[in-house]
Amino acid sequence: MMVDTFHLDHLSELFQTNRNRKNALDMSKYMKGHFYFFGIKSPLRKKTCGNGGEGNQSKTNTT
Repeated sequence: MMVDTFHLDHLSELFQTNRNRKNALDMSKYMKGHFYFFGIKSPLRKKTCGNGGEGNQSKTNTT
């Protein structure tokens, strides 16, 4: 399996640019410190990722 590093690097850069340290701290506290957060709330994250928040998810036809 090949990893598309171009898109991962671009997404990482977008998240770093839009991070919010206060929100990240609050989110981490809510999850009892188990996870790292950028502090980007859903509306901005979805706008940043494009495609209406769907990202690059492929839709699988199960029929």
